[in-house]
Amino acid sequence: MSPLVHLYLIVAVTVAAYLISRFDRRRHGRVLQRVAAELDMNYSAADPFGLAIRIADRFPVPGAARLSIGDLVYGIQGNRYRYIFTAHYTVGAVRMKKRASRVVLYSEPANQGPRGTTEGDIRTASQALSWADQYRALGRLQAVDAPGASVASAPASHLQL
Repeated sequence: MSPLVHLYLIVAVTVAAYLISRFDRRRHGRVLQRVAAELDMNYSAADPFGLAIRIADRFPVPGAARLSIGDLVYGIQGNRYRYIFTAHYTVGAVRMKKRASRVVLYSEPANQGPRGTTEGDIRTASQALSWADQYRALGRLQAVDAPGASVASAPASHLQL
């Protein structure tokens, strides 16, 4: 095979991989937009509220580093702001570092004053569910007004505290 044909083949495979990735990402976004509509919430592919910085020190995975947030479904329920998102983070400190993801619910009082001054409620979904079902399970949880109290309308087997 000549070098030029080899170059064209590599470029073609790269473009195909890019197009497949983009198509999959758009499909993923459309599914989450439907889930957000089911939950009477909104969807954002990014983190417009700066949640990663606000919850990094309270994230429920020990040793999690380089926390970033994507696929945010957000809204108000009662007197609480609710955010359901995919948290991407790194675990492992010394030898092998591994990137991991979890679907997380974070809620905080809507009347708390400056953002991040009051601790909010953080929960993670069971990883046994599909990612869309993880969003649905966390979205079905009822808002919690008192710290430590929890009322869930989703089956408890689908949730982890």
